Amino acid sequence: MKRIGFWVASALVIAADQATKHLVMEHLPLQEPRPLIPGLLWLTHVRNPGVAFGQFANGGVFLSMAAAVAVLLIVLYRWRHLRRGEELHPALALGLALPLGGAIGNVIDRIRFGT
Repeated sequence: MKRIGFWVASALVIAADQATKHLVMEHLPLQEPRPLIPGLLWLTHVRNPGVAFGQFANGGVFLSMAAAVAVLLIVLYRWRHLRRGEELHPALALGLALPLGGAIGNVIDRIRFGT
């Protein structure tokens, strides 16, 4: 059961990623800030075809490949440790599961939206 937690955590990240993106796209017009905590925290719908802070906005296929490679490397790293009979510390398993879910979410977006 411990080993399945890795996949469950990744799946939850993917589901939360896709659900929040869907909600924003359906209910928040582009470039219209909405206060979440007035005077402190705002949510603004923006489109980012690149990576963090808009870097590599024209990365296209390169960014899709980079995300796919990240997914592969995380899965291979985990598999290698488990194959040798090493149990991953829960913090390490979670530390791998979260970016795995995020990278898979990015691959899904790049396929869906062609960015």
